[in-house]
Amino acid sequence: MIKRSLVLRKLLLGHQNPHTHIAVAETEDKKYRYSVIQKSTRSKEENGLLEDDRDRLFSCFKNLQNDYKKQTDEVFAKEYADFVSARNDFLIRYSPTFAHNKNPRKFSVDFVPILELHGLNEFLDSFPLQFIPTKCEIARILGLAKRMHEIRLCRGEKHKKDPIEIVDIGGGNGALGKLITNLAAENNIVINYTTVDPDKTTIQSALDYYKNDKSLNFFIGNAEDFVLEMYKEVPSVYTLLKERKKLILEGEERISDLQIVLQTILQNENHQDTCSVPLLFLDVLEKDFGITYFNLVIDLKSEIISSIEEKYINNWRAKINELTQKIGKVIAEQPARFDLVINSWMPPGIDFTKDIREAGGVAILYALERNGISGCRIDLSYNDTIKTLGYEESYVPGPYYEQLYGWLSHSTPQARAMDQLGQEYFYKDVGKWAKSFSNAFVVQIHKDYTRGGHFLNQKGTDLVSREIYPWEEDLMRRGGPEKPVFTEFTV
Repeated sequence: MIKRSLVLRKLLLGHQNPHTHIAVAETEDKKYRYSVIQKSTRSKEENGLLEDDRDRLFSCFKNLQNDYKKQTDEVFAKEYADFVSARNDFLIRYSPTFAHNKNPRKFSVDFVPILELHGLNEFLDSFPLQFIPTKCEIARILGLAKRMHEIRLCRGEKHKKDPIEIVDIGGGNGALGKLITNLAAENNIVINYTTVDPDKTTIQSALDYYKNDKSLNFFIGNAEDFVLEMYKEVPSVYTLLKERKKLILEGEERISDLQIVLQTILQNENHQDTCSVPLLFLDVLEKDFGITYFNLVIDLKSEIISSIEEKYINNWRAKINELTQKIGKVIAEQPARFDLVINSWMPPGIDFTKDIREAGGVAILYALERNGISGCRIDLSYNDTIKTLGYEESYVPGPYYEQLYGWLSHSTPQARAMDQLGQEYFYKDVGKWAKSFSNAFVVQIHKDYTRGGHFLNQKGTDLVSREIYPWEEDLMRRGGPEKPVFTEFTV
């Protein structure tokens, strides 16, 4: 339970004032004509409900202001969190601009029955996947999983009757899973394919559509949820995972509190009482965050504020990274859980690389955007850092995996952009933002399974296929032939 001093509580409440946030939302909405129009279409009943909810929100805030001094740490933490959540929920309904910025489906894809698409144009319009797959590429992926399964059989970890096991984290609508399981069925390969994604709407549609396909399974939740569920019966791992999650949540709360305090310091930079205000903040920084910066009494410049925040975040990150390394070591000592872990999409600015590694695959296959708009990428030329706790630079193999090979292909956003710009051939760059072959597949294999293995140029050539996909002929004409597998390239 986070302990907060009375001074910190007062500062937090001052920052979360709903009157201020609603006024800011109103100002932002006026910048965008569509937002004003959208608000004007509300019915009288809708506006009446919003007014009632706003009054209740103001009343709740007033009660919190009156009671915060006498509340226990536990009660204040709960009521404060509940209030902030309720205020944000209200703003999502009240302000179109706020709702757009908070949209939880921002990086989701709608459900598309991929095998019902009739050509490349329909594929680009419906956007079932972030990349445009060919039958050859699907054979490469299934061939990789098949080879990993054979290695596990040789090691005595699996039996002949066991299915090939693949999990696709960030698999969206299950389109990739359907292509892979269909090719497996054509080759009489028994397979168990699980798609993991937090988008309930899309997953439920996929569940309904593929309900008779026993080889396709779906898990509604994010990567962290899936890993936690998977290790429930393994106390040595599960306990550490829960401890890390708790540590991340506590760190996020502490950092959020600190950012509010630092923001308030900057806002009070020109306060008339130049001694008492800084001393008040110094007291909060020391008592609530363990930070001592006496030079703030005479210097409140933003550079110092930024250095305080960065150092504090780095301290939390170090604790979490230490725990992540411990988790990785414990998992590495156990047999693999999947033949192949696929990450078919990682939204920009969001990272779950550690969760993908912790899923316990013999091999990992990443599909990523080469232009840096997937996952968390660090551009040293811009002195970038990753501030979100638990995140790291995406797609890094870590200490237990080795990056062995990959290949390039066309991403759906790239092809759509080229098509909209009137570019006939996708293998030619169109300016700075429409680069050819923007999608990369990267294969990493667990070091404990690479000894004596033959993984390069895994093209799935022993797999038979009846026909190419409906969009593939046009893709080959406009995008060129499939890129070969190779061992070194820049993503």
